[in-house]
Amino acid sequence: HQNEPKLPMFGDITLYTFLLSLHDGSFFASWWIWINDIVSVLLFILLLTGLIRWYLRSNLIKRIK
Repeated sequence: HQNEPKLPMFGDITLYTFLLSLHDGSFFASWWIWINDIVSVLLFILLLTGLIRWYLRSNLIKRIK
């Protein structure tokens, strides 16, 4: 029984504690932090490219009129 992973106990956990354990990686595994970091970088790139596309499109519409 030493190789079995430790599972979290949900007896009287609050929503805050559950979300915090998801965020800091203690809920799944230590590598979960890397997943959070990768998703954060991808969302930031999505934000930047969306702003660039919006800016270029708004300038294009102004030039056409």
